[in-house]
Amino acid sequence: MSDNNFVKTKDDRRNSEIFNTQTLSPAYISFTENNKKFWIVLNLIMLCIYSVVGYSSKKILLKYPNECAGLKMACYALLILYIINFFFSLMAIFGLEKKLCNTCWLTIFVVFDGIILFFA
Repeated sequence: MSDNNFVKTKDDRRNSEIFNTQTLSPAYISFTENNKKFWIVLNLIMLCIYSVVGYSSKKILLKYPNECAGLKMACYALLILYIINFFFSLMAIFGLEKKLCNTCWLTIFVVFDGIILFFA
């Protein structure tokens, strides 16, 4: 890597950590920039899917309020998963994931998704 990729001063390092100028893969950034139309359409479709399944989960929870072998807890966990995925897709539409998400946050997101899907 060249010296231009490294942050030099303490203020630059703090700004880099806040705005993630050094953390996302260049391949990901170039993919989203080169395939902008596909990326936006994909995330809009995902927003629609998350809205429908989130609404369905909430409707199921309201229609069947009794606990049935831990199913209520699993439905709430999946509802939270759909809400978080909805917001991540919304961030991806506006390109905020390039500014707000770093490798640590994306790793936490993937681990959270895995735990919820394993639990549910």
